[in-house]
Amino acid sequence: SLDLLCVVDLNGLVLAMGAGAQTVLGVAPQATVGKPLTDWIHAPERPAVRMVLDGLARRAEPVLFEATGLHADGRTRLLRVNALARPGDQRIHLMIRDETERREAEDQLRQRADRLERIFDAALDSIYVKDLDGRYVMMNAAGAQAVRRAAAEIPGLGDVALFGEHRAAGIRRADERVM
Repeated sequence: SLDLLCVVDLNGLVLAMGAGAQTVLGVAPQATVGKPLTDWIHAPERPAVRMVLDGLARRAEPVLFEATGLHADGRTRLLRVNALARPGDQRIHLMIRDETERREAEDQLRQRADRLERIFDAALDSIYVKDLDGRYVMMNAAGAQAVRRAAAEIPGLGDVALFGEHRAAGIRRADERVM
């Protein structure tokens, strides 16, 4: 599992660590007991995490934060931590989720989308995308120039708005052959 349940005392010492410690941190859960939770946090972030844990003892609502965790193999892991200390309880309960792979996948997707957008905008030919109702979702700069509109004005418009009824009928027939 990429989730890890953990209980620490108000000093941040681990009282119990779930089986997810093996996957998320690369350590056996029992090896964490009695050690500061911050031992598995990237050194520059330890004071901030310590401050969050200290603040939890004085509030009854959960806190959500991110921290860079340290895996036993030396890799860093992006951790999303949901922490709660119940009033009068001397413990802090944490649900820690390893978000590393999700974030890496989002970054790759964002890079691919940026690359596609650069190609789309650099093309000298008109390129566009329509929805199933025949409305333009997007059009590149060359296409926008051809219809004498700003590219930002085009999403949501149909062929009639861009080309008039007569030309739109021909475009619709061509679209139907493609779809």
